Amino acid sequence: MLRDRQIIRLIPWFFCLSAGVFLAGDVGIFAQTPRPSSPPNRAVGKFSLCGSDCGQAQYYIGYNRTNMAKIGEKEAVLLIRPDTVLVNTSNLSFTRSLPDVDEKTVDLEDGNFVNSIHRIERAQIGNFLKTEMMSVRTNKANSFAKATVKLFWGDTFTVTSKTLPQGTPVKVNIERISGGFGNPVTDYAHYEATYQTFIDGKAIADLNLTVAKKPGVGEQDEKTGKPQTTYTLNTQVGGTFTVESLLEVLEGVNVDAKSYQMLNGSDEVQYKIKLADETKIAACLTSASGTFYSGKCQ
Repeated sequence: MLRDRQIIRLIPWFFCLSAGVFLAGDVGIFAQTPRPSSPPNRAVGKFSLCGSDCGQAQYYIGYNRTNMAKIGEKEAVLLIRPDTVLVNTSNLSFTRSLPDVDEKTVDLEDGNFVNSIHRIERAQIGNFLKTEMMSVRTNKANSFAKATVKLFWGDTFTVTSKTLPQGTPVKVNIERISGGFGNPVTDYAHYEATYQTFIDGKAIADLNLTVAKKPGVGEQDEKTGKPQTTYTLNTQVGGTFTVESLLEVLEGVNVDAKSYQMLNGSDEVQYKIKLADETKIAACLTSASGTFYSGKCQ
């Protein structure tokens, strides 16, 4: 049966495309304006999520994950490790084999079986997508499947203009669009997905979203925040600022007397970042990674 997780967490991505999000290859950009011919000089940004790993980087992408299947005292586990941070990298799949699939299985070969398949499908500045498929086929105590993932990126933005003087006020819209699905999600599946956005190292409460479900009969989604929302940043010509995105998900399936529980779903987040009046204002917004640009940039 389709659970409430699908109703609350699902934003069809054809809707996102109709709202103006376009992808060029594997790198998200916004096609309303031509790409600038060369990026301006940029100051080193303020990043809060990657700490000293970022050094003097102007953009980065990072990830971490765990995965575990367990029946009684027998387990298969991917333990937490230090965050992996790739500086001045905008698309993980372009630089190394994407840490795509991690699968953990405990099979007692007597009908008792726990399996957890966790995938990072897409990891690039502006767009994350992860999926999971977990199943618990046992009623033995202390049995479960559980996984966590942390995906984060940061980019440095600069506003320039060929005609407007330095210091001219400019507004930038930062839109966060989150979606996902769960089908099926049985009673003893559980999850908590948290979406956060930071500007110049400061968390922006208006862009936060949390969707969670506890294990148990009758438990439903609990949601704080909006799946799609926009924050307007006041800046100026000559101004530089950073944007960071963080997606963290903890999910799992617990044992139940019925001996069969399952979780199959996904979580995704995309960003649109552009000048609030890009068709009229004589300014250009670009990001150091080249992922985002908006306005009169030629």
